[in-house]
Amino acid sequence: MKRVEGVLAELESARRRLLSEVEGVHEPRFSTTPAAGKWSVGHVIEHLARTEEGITRGVTAVCAGKLKVERKGSDWMGRLVYVSGLYRIVSVRTIERLNPEAGLERGAALARLAGTREELKAAIESGERRGLWSHSLRHPFFGPLAMLEMIEFAAYHEERHRRQIVRIKRALELARK
Repeated sequence: MKRVEGVLAELESARRRLLSEVEGVHEPRFSTTPAAGKWSVGHVIEHLARTEEGITRGVTAVCAGKLKVERKGSDWMGRLVYVSGLYRIVSVRTIERLNPEAGLERGAALARLAGTREELKAAIESGERRGLWSHSLRHPFFGPLAMLEMIEFAAYHEERHRRQIVRIKRALELARK
């Protein structure tokens, strides 16, 4: 149970760091891309909201017995990438459904992100009564991850995108000079 509490605390800590980084970024910078084909801060926030919605749907479906995640023969490579930590040094393009078309205006985007976190926390709380931590979810690249690994990865994912926001802010600052 201590590990569960630690992972949930890291999820909240990652969110605090992310919001701290976004705090001073207002329109129009929030919605400005640093270069063609790159994401704005708003795009990153929308991507994180979509990701969190997907995890929430997965948690809800698995705990309701509507989804059973099983390993496939082809999952060994994704598992190797996850266990080895290679994902921490290699950048991977997101899957289409998590790719933000356009970011929302700052206030709406941050409200949406806050809402997806509340929904995830509610799903986790509800799922804990149904044996949440004994289930797995399928990650698009790594295959099945134990629920604890998925939440742990969500915290890492948010931190990775916080660092992306730092780079976006730096690029926008350089472009203004």
